[in-house]
Amino acid sequence: MKLLLVRHGQMAGDPYLCPDRPVSGCLSPEGVAQAQALRDALASTRIDAAFSSPYGRALQTAEIAFAERGVPITIVPGLEEWKPDPALRDTEQVPLLEDGGIEAFLRREVLPHAPDAWYLPGSVKTGYEISFTRYFYKPQPLRTLEEIRADILALEKESAGLLDEVIGTGEATT
Repeated sequence: MKLLLVRHGQMAGDPYLCPDRPVSGCLSPEGVAQAQALRDALASTRIDAAFSSPYGRALQTAEIAFAERGVPITIVPGLEEWKPDPALRDTEQVPLLEDGGIEAFLRREVLPHAPDAWYLPGSVKTGYEISFTRYFYKPQPLRTLEEIRADILALEKESAGLLDEVIGTGEATT
């Protein structure tokens, strides 16, 4: 028995941005050409079965390379390069008018710190954030040191002797 391992063809777009596309349109034109070259290179090789992950890029490669030959393609759900960890999901607030869109923001702000980060285009939600502090908060001027000192001295004078009065160790002094 001979086992042949084949990696999928080149994806359309950035592989970090869309790891789980449907079968149609998953490979780039170069990826399709790579799958066709694989089909041609294996034309004289006996292939009894093909196994593919459920990811579109792998399945499309297998279909191009083996389907015309009648080779059965079995989808194996656990067969994958990596599996996204839902516990590591996060959100980002991307400026609405970001030059280059979400992809440019992801490359500039996220991928340098988390190189395996990606997003699903269908999960994008557009909204607006209104800073109530920026538009409605009116800051109060800070008190001067003299005002703070005067308040502290007034509190000390007011509370003088209260501890003795509470504990009952002496007469209250006012």
